[in-house]
Amino acid sequence: MEPETALPAVGSGPLLEVQDLCVSYVASAQMPRTALAGISFRIRAGESLGIIGESGSGKSTLALSIPGLLPPDTSIVHGRICFRGTEMLRSSDRILRKIRGALISMVFQHPGMALNPFMRVRRQVAEVIQAHNGGPLSRSLEQADAVLKRVFRDQSNELFEAYPHQLSGGQRQRISIAQAFACNPELVIADEPTASLDAVSQAGVLEIFRECRTISSTSFVIITHNPAILPGLVDRVLVLRNGESVEEGAARDVLYEPKKAYTAELLRSALPVSA
Repeated sequence: MEPETALPAVGSGPLLEVQDLCVSYVASAQMPRTALAGISFRIRAGESLGIIGESGSGKSTLALSIPGLLPPDTSIVHGRICFRGTEMLRSSDRILRKIRGALISMVFQHPGMALNPFMRVRRQVAEVIQAHNGGPLSRSLEQADAVLKRVFRDQSNELFEAYPHQLSGGQRQRISIAQAFACNPELVIADEPTASLDAVSQAGVLEIFRECRTISSTSFVIITHNPAILPGLVDRVLVLRNGESVEEGAARDVLYEPKKAYTAELLRSALPVSA
């Protein structure tokens, strides 16, 4: 039996370090298709990184690579992903299960696919807490209520007893965010968190992320095809194209004074003229 392994504390180094990450997908009787080629970046504790690029640029592959969620039978991964000193690509499933949900959590683009249609939303958040923290269900339900009240400040507790199909798309995405923050993770990866929402719901979800940044030291990776959501939300921006890094730098520099022609073209129709 593999012994329990405590994760090292965060020191002066980066919270997350990705070095020369390469990912290829394998289909039967076909040559591997490259999805990521040599991606490298770092994220410090409390820092947020925005990742932008058009469809097919490798954004979602990168999101799934960090917590080790790529299908092992159809993907080939090389490089280094280091979280709090733990080599993610070389860690056992047991170690990864301790990290996922508790220290690294995800918010997916389609919340309806991430929620159990047969379980009330309060219980779904509580089960995330109980899976990682243990203890009685009653305590997990109390903690779930506290998290839900953070993302539904103006809603009654009756909403917490609803089933996912009884909620709007924006409400379901807020439930996914509550699940992601339930165990106070150190890194939250949000893969196109507003892509399937209307403008009003988008604004509400983005406000939740901004509030979480101000009241906690949680780091974020915000992945989007729409760079207009990133100003004021992230510290740095990484631009992907065809699985390769095009440009990386401080958010204000990349979003308003890009160095690469591709970045400028990507931003032209999405951002306001002035900063």
